[in-house]
Amino acid sequence: IVIIAAVFSVAVQGISVLSQARLFALSNEERSRLNTVFVVNNFLFGAVGSALASFLWSQGGWAYVMMGTIFISLMALIVWLSSRNPFYEADN
Repeated sequence: IVIIAAVFSVAVQGISVLSQARLFALSNEERSRLNTVFVVNNFLFGAVGSALASFLWSQGGWAYVMMGTIFISLMALIVWLSSRNPFYEADN
C-alpha cells in the first residue's frame, strides 16, 4: 500500500506540473484567471474526494474505495475523450 501511495502521489504531482505548464504558456490575463480556477478546483475536488473516500470506507472498506476510484477514473476518461477535437490535434 505504501508503494502504491507513493506512486500515486508522484503521478498526481506530475499531472499538476503538466497542467500548470500549459497555463503558463497563456497570456497573463488568461493565466491569472485559469490558474485561480485550477487551484480552487484542485482543493474543492480534493475535499470532495476525501469525503467520498471516507464514506465509501465506512460502507465497504478498501473494496468500496477502489470501486469508487475506478468509477471516477472511468468518468474522467469519458469526459476527456468526449472533449477531444481530432481536427484540432491533426492541424498541430
